[in-house]
Amino acid sequence: MPLVLILLSTLSLIGFGVTFALRRQPIPAAKWVWFGAIGVGLVGAGLVIHNSHRLEEAFTHQQWHHVTGQIVQTEIIDKSFRPILTYRYLVNGQSFTAQSDLDLPFFGGKRNRRETAEIIVHEYPAGKRVTVYYDPANPAKSTLTRVPAWDIFMKLSFGSFLYGTGLVYTLMFLWSQRSKRKTITP
Repeated sequence: MPLVLILLSTLSLIGFGVTFALRRQPIPAAKWVWFGAIGVGLVGAGLVIHNSHRLEEAFTHQQWHHVTGQIVQTEIIDKSFRPILTYRYLVNGQSFTAQSDLDLPFFGGKRNRRETAEIIVHEYPAGKRVTVYYDPANPAKSTLTRVPAWDIFMKLSFGSFLYGTGLVYTLMFLWSQRSKRKTITP
């Protein structure tokens, strides 16, 4: 459904632009609001579509198989203070190595990020056994967590807000143009 709305919005924008280009008249200031509303709506729709796919993929992790793996190395990336866990696991006798940052949110002050990273590194020392969830169709694809990342929900919410705002302002603009045509027509 959002893809259809994006397509219709884009076609409307193109039609609007072609109409004014053929008339060779400057676009009134109110019309620029419409361009902005469609742009905001398209960005919102893009965020919703992209993160809906990410959320759907995250929920497929619930059906993934699991094995016991082992942490090989933990490190903190310099300036971003991201803890990176390198782990190894076996599936049907074949060894795989992967990395994870546990999908931690990386916002807040520098001190908070550093402390969080240090806690993670302390909790996951080299040699610690962990549960690894892997895709049975592609065992090289794995994760240490089966819950969706926090940012998916944030981006879905923000995208929905932008999409709704763009749609409302576009409809308000179209309604105002309709009202102007009714008052001008004898």
